[in-house]
Amino acid sequence: MLRINREALEGALQFHLDEGYHVLDRESGEVFMVSHHPREAEDKRLTAMVAADEERYLSVPAIPPANRYRWMRDFAERNTEGYLYDQLALAMQGRGGVRRFLSALSDYPREQQAWHQYQESQVREYAEEWLRSFEISYEFC
Repeated sequence: MLRINREALEGALQFHLDEGYHVLDRESGEVFMVSHHPREAEDKRLTAMVAADEERYLSVPAIPPANRYRWMRDFAERNTEGYLYDQLALAMQGRGGVRRFLSALSDYPREQQAWHQYQESQVREYAEEWLRSFEISYEFC
């Protein structure tokens, strides 16, 4: 059974990096970043190591924006009503929807906390589904 740092994997799934990408080591369970343009000796070593054994290292994709928008919509529909629901529905439209959604929630601390808990559970579920899709037997640490 592979022991994986849950926070590291969830962090990797949540952030797209222009300068590199995250991988999961299928032997150690370690999640780390690999640079697209390695300059430092350590970055060059990691890049070469991953390139030499592509079966061992699994690229960790960023969660697609469509998933994030679905989570925001589902949260708004299930957990808000009235004026706040209208604000959130409007905020989600067009580019910059995530930023506007979070800004709209900032005046409602209880709902903002509920959003963070909901998002965390959705990211965890996404991580677990992603691992299962590769038939990885794991436990989070």
